[in-house]
Amino acid sequence: GSGGGVPTSTSYKIPIGPSSSPGSLNLQYPQEDYDTAAIIVVDDALWVFSKRSLGSSTALYRLPLETISPYARADDSATYKLDFVQEFGSGAPACGADVSSDGTRLAVMTRETVFLFDLTTEASKANPIANLIGRVSIPKVAGAPVGLTWDDAKTMLILTDQSELTRIKLSSYPKSKETSV
Repeated sequence: GSGGGVPTSTSYKIPIGPSSSPGSLNLQYPQEDYDTAAIIVVDDALWVFSKRSLGSSTALYRLPLETISPYARADDSATYKLDFVQEFGSGAPACGADVSSDGTRLAVMTRETVFLFDLTTEASKANPIANLIGRVSIPKVAGAPVGLTWDDAKTMLILTDQSELTRIKLSSYPKSKETSV
């Protein structure tokens, strides 16, 4: 990439298969203003969250899994183009995303906030960020948040660049409000 963390190419390689396998997929964004923040799989699609280089929004892209060859190998030169789905005003660049252990919620994290989305609605099948159900402020710690995962259906774990782990327990698990983002 070039200075400022913005890649000079519109392709992005992700590893596939077991760790001993050297395979990867070449992903291509439909435009050049991107920096990948997180990649998740929900149902039948690969979802890619991109922090915008200008910094105050997050873009969501989709790649149907059926378009990826099950025989992709290290010598696979195919490039898979991502479809733009939506951009949302996250207030700061995204830096992580994960689906809850029960598969009903999506958490998208910035350096200060975790946005929670309902994955149980019909609209979420076409767009997992269609139904914002809540926001959680990330507690202040010494390091900057760099990773997010779910410990269980009501507990998120935040990792910082200083290897600190913060547990966030959702006291009242949000229900769908059908709020459009």
